[in-house]
Amino acid sequence: MSQPLGLLGGGFDSSAAAQDEFDDWYDTEHIPERLRIQGFINAVRWIGAENPRISLALYDLESLDVLKKPEYRAVSPEHFSPWATRMLVRKCRRLCRFNCNQLAPGNRVAPDDAQGLLVSAMNVAPEVDAEFNAWYDSEHLPRLAALPGVLSARRFQSPGAGLKYVATYHLTSPAVCESAAWQEASSTPWSQKLLPHVSDRLRLVLRRYVRTTPLPAIAGLFAGLLLVSAPPDALAQPAYPARTVRIIVATSPPGGADIVARSIAPGLSERLGQQVIVDNRAGASTMLGHELAAKAPPDGYTLVMGISTLAINPATFRHVPYDALRDFAPITHAAIQTLVLAVHPSFPARNVKELIVLAKARPGDVAYSSPGFGTNPQMGMELFLYMTGTRMLHVPYRGGGESIIALVAGHVSVTVASMLGTMPHVRSGKLRALGVTSARRVANAPDVPTIAESGVPGYESLQWYGLLAPTGTPQEIIARLNRETVAVLRTPAIVARLANDGAEVVAGTPEEFGAYIRAETEKWAKVAKAAGIKPE
Repeated sequence: MSQPLGLLGGGFDSSAAAQDEFDDWYDTEHIPERLRIQGFINAVRWIGAENPRISLALYDLESLDVLKKPEYRAVSPEHFSPWATRMLVRKCRRLCRFNCNQLAPGNRVAPDDAQGLLVSAMNVAPEVDAEFNAWYDSEHLPRLAALPGVLSARRFQSPGAGLKYVATYHLTSPAVCESAAWQEASSTPWSQKLLPHVSDRLRLVLRRYVRTTPLPAIAGLFAGLLLVSAPPDALAQPAYPARTVRIIVATSPPGGADIVARSIAPGLSERLGQQVIVDNRAGASTMLGHELAAKAPPDGYTLVMGISTLAINPATFRHVPYDALRDFAPITHAAIQTLVLAVHPSFPARNVKELIVLAKARPGDVAYSSPGFGTNPQMGMELFLYMTGTRMLHVPYRGGGESIIALVAGHVSVTVASMLGTMPHVRSGKLRALGVTSARRVANAPDVPTIAESGVPGYESLQWYGLLAPTGTPQEIIARLNRETVAVLRTPAIVARLANDGAEVVAGTPEEFGAYIRAETEKWAKVAKAAGIKPE
């Protein structure tokens, strides 16, 4: 294989709706067409470490003279086919493009074991160019290259317009360039002195692209060409995990599921030896994120922090795009969070028994707020009404925050809400807590009785969170994830952090979590039927 002396890079940010279409075009048409041109040594494709819609391909070239060939110009970005032009104009935007000469001879674009890539590109003011080059080549690049996890560090210079300098760092994991050691090595007196003279900076943190869906039939025409970019053992199954693991959270931050996922992600990253990232995909009463996870490849690289609505939604919505019991493989029941039954201070009921008496005397008159239809707080209140034989007026709001604010303002009289959002108002006297929804009192509010001990024996309604994978994920991966996640959850720091947010660590087996989800699904189906809730 020829020694590479040139580098060509092209990056795009595709829309979520066009991701599969973009991947098919890039993998079966764009890259193979370029690799047929003599002088293109290989191609390696990378995607954003946290945003998988970002795609960057690096092509190692014998020299930049390759880009002058007519056959390259025929497939260059300025001469895309009409289909590709439509693709790029309407469904994704160009992120970057550069071609440059290597400042010192090196090897292939990506070491075979590289799973992370940092691309750093910039322009430098002419008056400090010589000083910048001396510092970068003699100090900055060697310092970063010597860090653990850095497999190669190379620098390139563009002969034309655009970004003048491009540095590529191949890493064992994308997390390497976000570490404290990297930050310390990057911040020196020289860097602080020269950075004000740097402009048009580009910094991309990427992970190695691994296609998780079968190639379209057209790919067979280019199979041999595509394989040249793969490491020698590309067809062998790598040890899990070989790349970044994503945990989908079906709610927006900083909700309970997000708190739990972000609490365990750093510890999981350390124990798995690969970066674990959190991807919030809120919408459609959590069905958007749950569906995305259910339909992901069952390879252990896409997980979901399941939430109580996984068991509630089948009872409150006619069309749920997944089956909570069939489409997910439980990993572990991570935590449970207690809710609080609270009233406005002006409301005459001072305990649960008095609330029941008032509700029975004024059926359908007492108003309670919730974060929305089918949410855990609403269903917790419906369970309370069912078990006490009472009726209240449901006033749904757009989220837990608005629901609590409505009660503080006196627009409603009662609510069931998270301890995290409610207890500060209770302690300030703006709300009165009547009971917690757990079977036993909680440590951070020991003076608040349980609803069960206050006149509704057997009552329990908890917000729960648990880690799941798509059904079909290999059992050995499920077992590994359970072992590592349970270990992280049981660390004192995690237990204390979640307890501070009113949550209690569970950390059980996959079988126990599966049984819990089944029981929860059956319970909420009965509650919805008894309460007369008609699926929407």
